[in-house]
Amino acid sequence: MFSNFIKIAIRQMMRQQWFTAINILGLSLGLASCLVYGLWDLQWWMFGVVGALAMLIAFFTVGGQAVKAALANPVKSLRSE
Repeated sequence: MFSNFIKIAIRQMMRQQWFTAINILGLSLGLASCLVYGLWDLQWWMFGVVGALAMLIAFFTVGGQAVKAALANPVKSLRSE
């Protein structure tokens, strides 16, 4: 059953390559900011700025996907699913 989940996830990543790339970029940015904050004792506001940047990227990603879904023809979307 777990292998089935992995197969589905890989198929979705192959179909939505741009969305996958943005998600991986956001994840790596978040992990890098946590690592930088943990290794070097920076001020708290620096971590807040990086977190706000990550949230801005996430909002643009979700917003772009919502606009794309709203403008798409539902019949074509259901046929490709």
